[in-house]
Amino acid sequence: MDKRVAILSSHLSDVDAMLPVLRARQFFNLSDSYLRYIQLYMEGEMEKGLKQDGYGTLPMLPSFVLKPQSNGHNMGGVFYAIDMGGTNLRVLRIEIDRNGSALAPPTQLTFHIPVRYLSDTAQELFKFIGKCVAAFTQSHPGDVENVEKTGKPISVGFTFSFPTIQKGLAVAQLLTWTKGFKTTGMEGANIVTLLQKGIEANDIKYLRVVALCNDTVGTLIAKFLFDPSVHIGCILGTGSNACYWEKVSNIKKLSLNAELQKELNARKMDDNLEMVVNIEWGNLGSDAGNTILKTTPYDQHVDNISCNPGRQRLEKMISGYYIGELVRYVLRDIFRGNPTIWHKMQQKDCFPPVLVSRILTDESAKLRWIHLWLNEELDINVEDLEDRRIIKEVCVMVRNRSATLSATALASILKRSRHCHEHVTIAVDGSVYEKMPGYKTKLYETMRDVYCIKGVNLTLSKDGSGIGAAYIAAIS
Repeated sequence: MDKRVAILSSHLSDVDAMLPVLRARQFFNLSDSYLRYIQLYMEGEMEKGLKQDGYGTLPMLPSFVLKPQSNGHNMGGVFYAIDMGGTNLRVLRIEIDRNGSALAPPTQLTFHIPVRYLSDTAQELFKFIGKCVAAFTQSHPGDVENVEKTGKPISVGFTFSFPTIQKGLAVAQLLTWTKGFKTTGMEGANIVTLLQKGIEANDIKYLRVVALCNDTVGTLIAKFLFDPSVHIGCILGTGSNACYWEKVSNIKKLSLNAELQKELNARKMDDNLEMVVNIEWGNLGSDAGNTILKTTPYDQHVDNISCNPGRQRLEKMISGYYIGELVRYVLRDIFRGNPTIWHKMQQKDCFPPVLVSRILTDESAKLRWIHLWLNEELDINVEDLEDRRIIKEVCVMVRNRSATLSATALASILKRSRHCHEHVTIAVDGSVYEKMPGYKTKLYETMRDVYCIKGVNLTLSKDGSGIGAAYIAAIS
């Protein structure tokens, strides 16, 4: 009798230990019918956002980048781009011929924005960016000499990967900070003017910022100029977002924009003229009381400690900035009975996204690489093979949910644009898409199996956000 009780107690203990794993599986496994429900909801939110600002949860921000009538668009010369995707800042230079082909590989430098600027004033942040630009220009003294000869300043495109409200190609205001930024003094200010002043504060007088775009817009343009089948630009990296070509006639809220109407009349465009619209899809379902997104307790933990609680809900379920933290919270729940792992999972940001990607690569029978990496990266010794399997499974669950939600958002755009059954290309940039094992496969599978979208081609637009900004400066 005592032996049977002991066996039963052991089984019950095993069941108790597995309950958090079973709960996590249930949370992260999204049914096809639920995904299709989100897709239909997003289509409706897109329509609302095109009609009126503040109507719905998707801003649907006009970029004022109009589709060129022909490739090239007479855009030869030297152009600069500044790409602020987060705490990494890139400054690049490209020289192109009249058809838009690069005469030489772009040159670039990458800088890291020190953490103090994330909560400093806008003036100090943009002065630092100007300092980075000044450092980059020292490698190209010939540009200064050429400007002195011609008297024509070099045009600069600025990729600013944060939600903005644009009133023109070079007129934009911050909508909300994301990615940990809390910089003050941005209210009501034109971001382009702030950047121009920051550059000039570093005694650089020959650069003129002529265009601001989102990273998704840059990613789209960088590919579209050489492949007219590109319909969507998408970022799946630290952040997550997309843009696409929309008929200007469908962007009803632009009807009151006198400057745009004047330009359209001057260009004598017809009703088929298209403009890039920046969706800012990360904000889907973020209005008070909205339950369209089935957030888990782990999502709620991530949201509560974020710099913008209650906002960007979809982005927090997709983007690389949050993937590691989601994995950490799930593991903390599962390993409550394992003091070694549980104690480590108490530490914020201890499980970076790059570790998630590494764990996903281990296909060995006993997951010996996971054992090694956890020892090296986190200083924990996970001897039990079943524990290592659970850790990998959690990484797979979080990755798959991210990919299926991304595919659902892309399907919403394609179905709205009626591009589901024809060849269309999506230009994608970002470390999650490029480097996370299995992510692309899950994207394709979801679009094919859930939404019957088979003609789509996903293509990597490496560093497209910066190069695209330079091209936008060229065609502006």
